[in-house]
Amino acid sequence: MLHVLEPWPDPSFGIMPEISNKEQIEVIFANLEESTRKFLAERTVQCVKSGIECKGIFRVGKPSESIIKYANEEEIDLIVMGKKKKIPNYKSLFKIGSVTKKVQEKVDCSILLVETEV
Repeated sequence: MLHVLEPWPDPSFGIMPEISNKEQIEVIFANLEESTRKFLAERTVQCVKSGIECKGIFRVGKPSESIIKYANEEEIDLIVMGKKKKIPNYKSLFKIGSVTKKVQEKVDCSILLVETEV
């Protein structure tokens, strides 16, 4: 199970002007990383208890690049990715996100999309 956390943007970009202090950003990102690692560890334990062979892998980086690199290096057979549930219509059935699209183009294995609530 791989979870990729995208790096927090540099405060000089002005993306979140209310958080412009570098120390604030470091604390927020550290808390986010800690809670993400904890969540990943809990899900990994759930899988193992259910009889599913699983290891939790955490990376910081661009999601598409990290997933592609890991899948190719580890010769993964299947990638399961979440797909946000949208208002149902014909076109939304075939739309995938940008990360999924990039991964799909660069890996040699199957990808299973699992619809999730927004």
